[in-house]
Amino acid sequence: MSGVQAPAPGAYRRHRPETTVLYEVVRDNLETLYGAIGDGALAVRIPAHARKELEGYLDCGLLCRGFARLKCQGCGERRLVAFSCRAVASARRVRAGG
Repeated sequence: MSGVQAPAPGAYRRHRPETTVLYEVVRDNLETLYGAIGDGALAVRIPAHARKELEGYLDCGLLCRGFARLKCQGCGERRLVAFSCRAVASARRVRAGG
């Protein structure tokens, strides 16, 4: 047992992708992978759409990449909710004028 208490049913708990092993592996090795492909050390090709997905994954669900501030009208509780991958991509398109 991890010692972390599960939230009550129906309670919001922010997903924290930056704490997962997968996130750490992608974050710590993506540029190395791109460099090895660019240098010819790896004879593979990563399609543009796959690169976008990998890079988008690193922005998904992080408060520092964008969030909404929400307030419950009933009880007044306030929360910051990180944008999902789709919201981050939409914000980039808006900033880019597309």
